[in-house]
Amino acid sequence: MTAVEWLWKIIGNMKTNPDDALLIVQSFNQAKAMEKEQIIEAHIQGQPIYSCQSEKAEEYYNETYGSNT
Repeated sequence: MTAVEWLWKIIGNMKTNPDDALLIVQSFNQAKAMEKEQIIEAHIQGQPIYSCQSEKAEEYYNETYGSNT
């Protein structure tokens, strides 16, 4: 399940009331963190073993998507 699918599932199960706003924000932030991990892992998997370490993948993420997560 992708982060976007996960978030859609959480939001789809919510009832509409003011208390849900916090849960929506928390869920969205968790989805952003999940997506970041997916992107970093995909970058690592897509590189030759000798050329990419997790630090380089984190650098790639920050350069491509920004470091505001």
